[in-house]
This record gives sequence, C-alpha cells and structure tokens, in this order.
Amino acid sequence: MRQKGQGGLEISGIAAVDTRLNTAFHLEAIQTDLSESRDKNLLAHYLGVIKEREDDLLEASRHMSLDAYFSRVSFVDGVVGLGLYF
Repeated sequence: MRQKGQGGLEISGIAAVDTRLNTAFHLEAIQTDLSESRDKNLLAHYLGVIKEREDDLLEASRHMSLDAYFSRVSFVDGVVGLGLYF
C-alpha cells in the first residue's frame, strides 16, 4: 500500500560528511514546527536550528554544505556570523 505525503510536514537533516569514506553519517532530524514558524519565515527558523546546535556543529567542522534554497544573504550572513563556512 502506498502512503500519501501530507503537505506541511517537513524535516531538516544534519549529517557529518566523511570525504575519505565518501559517505555521510546522519546526526539528527529536526521536524519543522510550522506553528512556531508562522511568525517568522522559514529561513529564520532554519537559522535558529543551526544557532541552537552551534557548539556541536563547530566541534565537528566549520564547513557546511546546504541546498541552494539557503543561499539568501540573510541566512548566509547569519551562518557566517557563527563562524561556519559554505
């Protein structure tokens, strides 16, 4: 039986990439809480997700790889302000 996707349900995934092993290790999945995100845009929500995990992310690496959706100036400036790079 095929299940239908439900609109509005979404998760963000965080993974650590090992270029020597040519693989990524899943670290965390975060469900987008649209009730919280209603008052701010999604980019601000995702930046908040990164800020909440800033110490753990910086411990693993200063480099991030993100979808082109996140290439907007406000998001990039926020991430670079944390000491992370694309």
